[in-house]
Amino acid sequence: MAPDPAPFRFRIVTLHGSGWPWRAFSATIHSPTSTANGYAIVGGFQPPHSANTTLLATRGYGVVIPYRPIWTGLIFNSCVFAAAGIGLFSSVRGLRRRARAKRGCCISCGYALRGLAHCMPCPECGRKKPPAA
Repeated sequence: MAPDPAPFRFRIVTLHGSGWPWRAFSATIHSPTSTANGYAIVGGFQPPHSANTTLLATRGYGVVIPYRPIWTGLIFNSCVFAAAGIGLFSSVRGLRRRARAKRGCCISCGYALRGLAHCMPCPECGRKKPPAA
């Protein structure tokens, strides 16, 4: 009696990850080695087919969108994007303050300070003028 070959069949396992700059989500695609169509996606899903699926296809499986988190990548990506957002916000805020000071306005609220003594705070928000450099 020959042993059952089913337990010895090989499977193709494709790991699919996405995220930038680090991989933050993953999916696993299990498919048999036989020519039979059929595969299982673990940790991801396939959206309805659209016109651009051939551009994003993963080894003939179509588009796979992973949703299983890779925690280290997700945390690092969150830190990178938070730092970029804070930096962008801070630079815009600094540019706005510099432009207000150049026009002779209060750097906090934009109120025109022309005609006021240098020692007087802003009448609108109460902020004191920075010392002249």
